[in-house]
Amino acid sequence: MITRVLCHVGPWCKEQFRSIVRGMGHGCQERFVSGFSGVDETGLPSRYHTLLRSEPAKEPMSDEEEDVITRCRLLRALSSADALHHLRSMRRAIQEMLDAEQPDVVLTETIDQFLIDLLRIETLKRGVPFVGLVGSFVNGYFRISSRGELVTVRQVSDDETAAVLNRLRRNDYLPQNLESIRRKIIRRYLYVWLANIIKPPYFRIKRLLSDTPYNYHYWSTEVVSRAVSRHWIPSLFTGDENWREKSRASGRRVVFVPLQHCNEATIDYWCSNIEVIDYQRVLLEVLRQLSLNFSVIVKEHPGVLGFRRPDVYREMRSIPNVVLVPTTCRAQECIEASEAVLVWTGSVGFEAALRGKPVLCLGKPYFASGPMFRDISSTLTDEDLAFVEEVQQQSLSDQQAMNMVRHVLGGMYAGRFQNDGTFNPQRQTDVADAIEVGMCVRSYINTHQAELS
Repeated sequence: MITRVLCHVGPWCKEQFRSIVRGMGHGCQERFVSGFSGVDETGLPSRYHTLLRSEPAKEPMSDEEEDVITRCRLLRALSSADALHHLRSMRRAIQEMLDAEQPDVVLTETIDQFLIDLLRIETLKRGVPFVGLVGSFVNGYFRISSRGELVTVRQVSDDETAAVLNRLRRNDYLPQNLESIRRKIIRRYLYVWLANIIKPPYFRIKRLLSDTPYNYHYWSTEVVSRAVSRHWIPSLFTGDENWREKSRASGRRVVFVPLQHCNEATIDYWCSNIEVIDYQRVLLEVLRQLSLNFSVIVKEHPGVLGFRRPDVYREMRSIPNVVLVPTTCRAQECIEASEAVLVWTGSVGFEAALRGKPVLCLGKPYFASGPMFRDISSTLTDEDLAFVEEVQQQSLSDQQAMNMVRHVLGGMYAGRFQNDGTFNPQRQTDVADAIEVGMCVRSYINTHQAELS
């Protein structure tokens, strides 16, 4: 029986998770754990900071510890010794917290930092269900996933599969999180550019004035913003308006590479191959390799414009046979203009596959199933190139498309999980949505109890 639900939250989602737990049943009681001392109810932040003052352990780094550090945008920016000390201090604090709290379930957003990653590891060691929540590129659905993996939660009917397939194949389909961004692209760019200049000193001061100076949110924001705020003059170049003509000028086949946000969970944790999460380095390597055999079109994600440094775009444009597409263009236009697509874990790969395009995948994305996808490493092989040629000569059947969509929907529940900080406890629709998510979580745990414990 579930009674004690330990929720990892920040100030932006505390009330949302309270409503989610309400949906899990009348007997469920939430308890909040957080890196924010004003939100946390377990004493974790103070225990972590106390342990940081102790002498670092001398044992060599384990493979598991190396994986946690490499995937965390903050820890990998520190020296190896400092990163290991912070990891081990947090791990010990989490162990003591779990011993005291004795939760029946741990509930959190999908993993995007080392605290949650360690919480997952230590929770599963105790045989306690760990449930991560994340939104979906399929509007009206959310997923249960810890590190971006597909978790099959239900059987899907033919009618539901066909309805979603038809929706995803529409040329005007757009995930809800991109709608407002696309309408205000230039304003958003200037806002992000200015914010990244202000954030390093602002969060440095905020840390110094805080009773928890190693608060992950403050510290990682300071570190990451410092890395991307090196351009003091905004660069509004978003792509070449003549990209279609230029990409076809050489007579080569065209490969579309949609860019993703780096220093984000969809790269750091959703890619099973840890070697490809050094996104910008691998991106440039892959573009140089692709350019030897293809024309390559590259489009920035509209939600990322302003975060990436202009020198990265300049380096991409310097590679022969690489053309940047304006950010305001729809991904569907680029898919139609190309013969193949290359992604890490971006959902554009799924949209491309539904349109019969071969998809090369560096990150083994959760949505990949069927003949249209091929997992690759950062070094392209002759077999990878042959795959593009082979799939081009085939046609995607309706049944194959249905199977792909059914595979993805099997890892989704109908409902709305707001993982963008917009939840308003005074808005009844938001509360109702959160309660519905909680009901799905309860169903998932009851149905999968044996494999979760």
